Amino acid sequence: MQLLENIKTEIGKLILNKSFTKRVAMRVMPDFARMQSVAILYDASNKQQEEEVAHFAAFLRDQGKKVMMMGFVNEKNLPYQKKFHISSQFFWKEYLNFFNLPDKIKLSGFINEEYDLLINLYTAYSLPLLALSSYSNASYRIGAKFEGADTFNEILIDGSSHSLFELGLHMVHYLKSLRKQ
Repeated sequence: MQLLENIKTEIGKLILNKSFTKRVAMRVMPDFARMQSVAILYDASNKQQEEEVAHFAAFLRDQGKKVMMMGFVNEKNLPYQKKFHISSQFFWKEYLNFFNLPDKIKLSGFINEEYDLLINLYTAYSLPLLALSSYSNASYRIGAKFEGADTFNEILIDGSSHSLFELGLHMVHYLKSLRKQ
């Protein structure tokens, strides 16, 4: 059974890479101070990481940003502990197609929203999260550096030795610093 899942995921990777063309021209660096809406994609399977992401989202809200969190739960059904909120949603295996790619119709609300910034706040390759990031209409994407992430983000930050909260703070600091120069 695991072999079949691995094969489906590998085919999903090929489909995603073939359908996604890397952004040819580097987009203009956004001014963090002028950004109004920010989306955060993250792996919601780990409770500690989920709390760090919620803490980071609160930090962004304190800076006047409208924040939407979208967490992926790598399970067949959503655990009862997970609660939907107006600014926090989840997707799980039910929202994936046969090749473990997000169903664009089921996730169209998130995909079609035009966020000023999409923060990919996960530190390891996750096909559903990378695919949802690539489908998104966000103006700019920033994420952690890992193999395969460069295709789907304009900026990568080394986050191997940081908590997700610290990684998010580094991303914000980087965006603020680059814009000043």
